[in-house]
Amino acid sequence: DRVKKLVEAEGEFRNDIDPREIQPIKTPGRIQKLLNEKRCSDLIKDFNSHIGQKEAIYIRPIPDHVEKINDKIKYECFAGTRRNFSANFVVKEYNPNFRLKAFIKDLSDEEASVFTEKENAKEEWADVEFGFFYADLLADGTYKNQTELANKRNIDKTMVTEFLRFGILRDNYPEIIKAFDQLSDLL
Repeated sequence: DRVKKLVEAEGEFRNDIDPREIQPIKTPGRIQKLLNEKRCSDLIKDFNSHIGQKEAIYIRPIPDHVEKINDKIKYECFAGTRRNFSANFVVKEYNPNFRLKAFIKDLSDEEASVFTEKENAKEEWADVEFGFFYADLLADGTYKNQTELANKRNIDKTMVTEFLRFGILRDNYPEIIKAFDQLSDLL
């Protein structure tokens, strides 16, 4: 993938990033409210053992137009938010000195969103996740409209429209899906 190669080739690699200095990108692809100790237990176990972090996360300096969730925030995670959640859990519960491995590259919102989608493609996405992701990209102004989103991402416009129908679930999705262990169960 072009963007991943760019980030790894031109980005700065560090292994000393405090996870408390990172917030997820506004359009993370995965639904952040569903991240918890149970869903991240494999990573938490690895991070808190001799295994440690196997794969770096991808972050960018927080852009000026993005609101920080607190004053400590320096970076925005555009790939690896599950790893970042797990690292924050380890720092809070087990080891306050745990640090993350990360590639840091200043990307535009569009480049970061493309990278996010490609990185998360390793696991099957539920349609509701695509719907929320595309709705977020439109809401934050990454794309002006559905046509631009469809054209720039090479997606059939009808599919974009179908995915966006899940937007009506946004306010109630925790109640709707709390019975499912994974969103892919909703496919």
